[in-house]
Parts: sequence; structure tokens; C-alpha cells
Amino acid sequence: MPADRVYTREQANALLPWLTERLTELPSVARELRKAQDAVRALGERARGNGHHDIDRERSRTEQEAAVLMRKVRRVLEEITDRGIQVRDVDIGLVDFPGERDGKPVWLCWKVGEKAVDHWHEHDQGFSSRQPF
Repeated sequence: MPADRVYTREQANALLPWLTERLTELPSVARELRKAQDAVRALGERARGNGHHDIDRERSRTEQEAAVLMRKVRRVLEEITDRGIQVRDVDIGLVDFPGERDGKPVWLCWKVGEKAVDHWHEHDQGFSSRQPF
């Protein structure tokens, strides 16, 4: 689907089961990725100048784990963004669908846990400015 796609509320709502499935798993994977990246940095500090091969092996293993997690996060985000949907916050599952209201381009705003796409906001505004339909 083209990135310049415009969604109706009905079309956006039809994607919510698919989107919920992807966005529900994403925060935990992103947290694990951040932990692995932090561990790689910490192991790098410990290994600097100490010459212990066990730390180097642990760092290498942790880097590989981080790479697997990064690929998983990227794959899920690409699946979503390939449909023109913008992921605004991974941790709360906040997304914007490109839409229209009264012939004007807007974002149809939704987050995990909401039953339907019931809010919108202007392109130059964000979540705090969203309004109900």
C-alpha cells in the first residue's frame, strides 16, 4: 500500500485487530532491546583495557541478542509503516493513520486499549491536541 494512503475511520478500525497484535508485543521487545543495548555498553566499559576474553565473549553474545531483537522491532515497525500508519509511541502503542476530516488532511489517532479510532488531530499537532469525532 502506498505511503500516501488516506484511511477512513472504517478502514482504520478494520485494521485494529491486526495492529493490536503487533503493538501489544512491541513494548516488551523494545524493553528487552534497551536492556541488551545497556548490557553491551556496560560490558564494553568492563572490557576496556582488562583483556578478559570471557567478557568479550559475553559482550559478543549480548550484541547478537540485541541484533535479533532490533531486527524483530524493525520488522514489526516496517509492517505497520508500509501501510502508511505512523507509530508515534511504541511503549503505549500510539499510532496515527493518515485521514481526512471535512476534506482536510488530519491524523486519525488511536492507541492500544481503545476500542475504536474515535479521535483525530491536525497534522501539526499531537496526541495532547486530539479531539473526538
